[in-house]
This record gives sequence, C-alpha cells and structure tokens, in this order.
Amino acid sequence: MIRLTPPTRSGVVSSTWGKPRSYRDGWHGGLDFHDERGAPALAMAPGTVARVQLDAGGGGYAGKYVVIDHGQGIYTRLIHMDTVTVQHGQQVQRGQVIGTIGSTGTHSGSPHAHVDLKLSPVVLARYEQMFGKPTTGWYRDMPPWGRGAPMEPVMDGASYKAGTLESAMALGVKPFRRTLPVVMIAVAVAAAAYLLVR
Repeated sequence: MIRLTPPTRSGVVSSTWGKPRSYRDGWHGGLDFHDERGAPALAMAPGTVARVQLDAGGGGYAGKYVVIDHGQGIYTRLIHMDTVTVQHGQQVQRGQVIGTIGSTGTHSGSPHAHVDLKLSPVVLARYEQMFGKPTTGWYRDMPPWGRGAPMEPVMDGASYKAGTLESAMALGVKPFRRTLPVVMIAVAVAAAAYLLVR
C-alpha cells in the first residue's frame, strides 16, 4: 500500500476523517491541514496529475483543486487551493510544490489543505484487509477515481492539533504511525502513576 506524507510543511492535522460537520454531508471525508493562505501545497507521493480544476466556482464546494494518480488505482485530491502550479499529465514527486493553500469553494473555516484518498474497488478491498472498515463506512464514490478511505493508516510524518487525536480515536480511526508510540507511552505513564498513587 502507498505511503503518504503531509501536503503542508507543518504537517499538522486540524480536522480528522469522520469528524461531524453541519455544513456538508454530515461528516468529513478527508483530512484538513491548517496553514496560511499562500503557503506551499505539496504532492503527498509520486504520481501523475490526473485533473486540475482552476475555476474556483466550477469546482463547487471543492474550489480549485488537483487530483494526483499514484498508480494501481490510488488517487489523492487536494482541494480549496488558492493557486495551482501544475498541469494535467505532469509527473510530480513527493513533496513537490503543486500550488498554494487557500480557501476557495464553499466550505467553513480559514485557509487549509483538505486532502482525501480515493481507491479503486480492488485497492479498497486490499485496504480493508489491512486496516479494517472505518466505523463511518467508506466515503462516497467519485468516478473515475474511486471511493474515499481514511488516509491516517497510510500517512507518515504528520501530527495532530490538540484534541484532534482524541476525536479520531473516538471515531475508530487508526492514528498515524508516528503517533502510536506517543499514545502507548502516555498510557504507560498514566498506568504507572495510577499504581504509585494506590
């Protein structure tokens, strides 16, 4: 399975998969990485640009966005961009600047990089074998790219804004690999403190 890195240099998640929301679809089908307007937006893995939406109105709620085909039925989509600096068919590398962070489209909140992972049926079945089915279910199908799936299990090098880790775990989302040891250490420290107090 592909490994992804954050679409921003800070790599801090401000909203997780499955987080309830009132302004669209009931829950969040991707990850938000908060950043300043105009900050670099980065490719999360090598691939080919499969779609570029430059008309903020034409992208509907998504605004300006880029879809990258990572091969074998795996796609990432970065939406609400301020500017796009890549073209359809262009090859990109992990960490390459593909545009800038913005707030285009119809969404609530400040500038951020919303990213989502789309998987073809075969890849989705493999993902489910590896990580299980999310408690929310899969996000809606988006032809021709596939269904949305949580990217937390395949993300490296990101961290959570305060409170978002707890929100993700309450929804049954597997946290980033880098976060797991921190969680286990925190649990071990809490258990040791409890035993000492007794």
